[in-house]
Amino acid sequence: MGLPSVAVMKQDLACLVTRTVSECGNEFSDERLDYFKEVYSEIMSASDYKSLRAGMQKFLVVIEFSSKKRVICIRRRAKYPHKTMLLLSAYLKEHPYVKSLLCDNTEKSGPWLH
Repeated sequence: MGLPSVAVMKQDLACLVTRTVSECGNEFSDERLDYFKEVYSEIMSASDYKSLRAGMQKFLVVIEFSSKKRVICIRRRAKYPHKTMLLLSAYLKEHPYVKSLLCDNTEKSGPWLH
């Protein structure tokens, strides 16, 4: 399966950020909500897959809630019944290409969405 166009993915990813804020916004500080606005702007101004991936990785970092300084694995979601993670997990099932976009085997964090 090939990736959809950047325009299609941009709309989907922006929608994910918006949904997360509307459904889980009360769990975040004002500073974190401001960061979401920055991530949203970055996604909306992306012109290629690389810049989209950068925006999405920033989004994953901001919703990360473990004490480790890395994005938590989706497969660990059952251990952490956090609303945002569940929302993201549901989104990944709905949009499998997000997984393709985010998996970058050249980085240490490559396996985080397996």
